[in-house]
Amino acid sequence: MKSTWDKWVQEGNDKRKAVSDAQRKLGDARGMAELSLSRPNGATVDASTLDVEMATKEVLMSASVRPPNGQPATKNLKAVLMRAKAKDASGKELSGR
Repeated sequence: MKSTWDKWVQEGNDKRKAVSDAQRKLGDARGMAELSLSRPNGATVDASTLDVEMATKEVLMSASVRPPNGQPATKNLKAVLMRAKAKDASGKELSGR
């Protein structure tokens, strides 16, 4: 009986953790979409009411950097650019920055 109870408790904990992780990921993605769709000095867009798709692109670049020791060096950097594309309830398309 105890092993069944322990298994049931562990399964419940695993489910709660999975839900918590999914909610965190959704919140992070919603924040990125709202940042992309909002305009500077304008109203913040509520991404939860829109059909949003995030587009990403990796960009590789070479940059001259100066570390604390003062010797300049060339480093290869990778940036991930994200942009939201959305449709509101009326079907109007919105493009993010």
